[in-house]
Amino acid sequence: MSQDRRRLTWVFLSILVFILLALRLFLASAYFDLHPNPAKKVIVVFRNDDIQEFSGSATERRFLQLFVENRIPQTYALVPFKKDLEKQEDLLSLLKDQQAKGLAEIALHGYAHDNHTGKRRSEFIGRPFEEQLERIHSGKAHLERIFQHEIVTFIPPFNSYDQQTLKACAQSGIKVFSSSHFFPVPNPYPLQVANLNFLLTDPASYVELAGSHGGDLSIFIVYYHSYMEDIYRSDDYFGKAKRLIQVVRQHRNIEVDTLGNVALRYPDYFRNRITLDGWVAKTSVFLGFFRQSALVDRLSQLYHCGEAGVWLFIVVGLLYGSGLVFCGGFVLGFPVAFLCNSLRLSEVWYRRILITLTTSWSLLLILMIVDPRFGIIDLSLGVLSAGLLLHLFIQIPERAE
Repeated sequence: MSQDRRRLTWVFLSILVFILLALRLFLASAYFDLHPNPAKKVIVVFRNDDIQEFSGSATERRFLQLFVENRIPQTYALVPFKKDLEKQEDLLSLLKDQQAKGLAEIALHGYAHDNHTGKRRSEFIGRPFEEQLERIHSGKAHLERIFQHEIVTFIPPFNSYDQQTLKACAQSGIKVFSSSHFFPVPNPYPLQVANLNFLLTDPASYVELAGSHGGDLSIFIVYYHSYMEDIYRSDDYFGKAKRLIQVVRQHRNIEVDTLGNVALRYPDYFRNRITLDGWVAKTSVFLGFFRQSALVDRLSQLYHCGEAGVWLFIVVGLLYGSGLVFCGGFVLGFPVAFLCNSLRLSEVWYRRILITLTTSWSLLLILMIVDPRFGIIDLSLGVLSAGLLLHLFIQIPERAE
């Protein structure tokens, strides 16, 4: 019987490796090649968060001037009460000048950018509705008084919020809500959600590819902080912004607009993609965590180009990544099974230990699924444990034979 168990272990492992190889070959196959589309349209939105931190340095001025020289509009996310904006004369002069030229949208970025939730970092999550409503309403009114222009876009600090935040925005006259594609919250309100989906440090080649491949429309909401040019010099914010602007100017089918305008012009586009945005973000993190950079790159191409096959790639990619993790747990079972056998416990004790471990694993897995604080990497640990437990069930107990 012991020999049969060993044979079963190796047969199972061989089948698992074969399945993983087949999935990997399919992900690399021509099935997921990009499809040319000469009628393609691309829109790029530049979302510059926390502009109230404007330093006035020559480096940041050069960065912002790059957009002005090329007549590229930006959406500036401005916190109304973190600093006394009316004393920031240099910043207000810059923003009002760009606003007059049609190169600036002012978006409400929270209230004071406070953090009320510790490690989760949020100004709004868990706060009473009345408090959220008052903060959003007063912040909106403050910016409208300063800029003499309606504020239609809200961007929550730390890109985190709850359904009460959406409700408060809707009741305050906000029309567009923009956060991160990592944190989708059900939105039953008359509010257009248009989340960021691109970082300034991401390759501009994705925008070029989207300009000639995939579905009829691709929208890039580019996220960055202009003051970071002074802090993270090695990231070359200026160089990457210059390259992206060059791509925009070189292609007639690529246009630039503000976040509020684009979200209100293409409501169906964003409504249809909000679920996709979240799963692309999760799958990219999952595959990237396990060093599958080639798959992450291909997923990004499919997603940004709007290819129809992106959902299938996500499903197969998650199966492949989960299979790798499960296989790793199964292989880890070899030394663990050897250790368990060396303890020479009775079959009854082996079964008790395995049942206890399996019950604990099941409860923990349920907790990770229902608790939003756990992410996809946490769930992968459950998959790893599943592979380990299966190996132990196959290999032990042996003692009663």
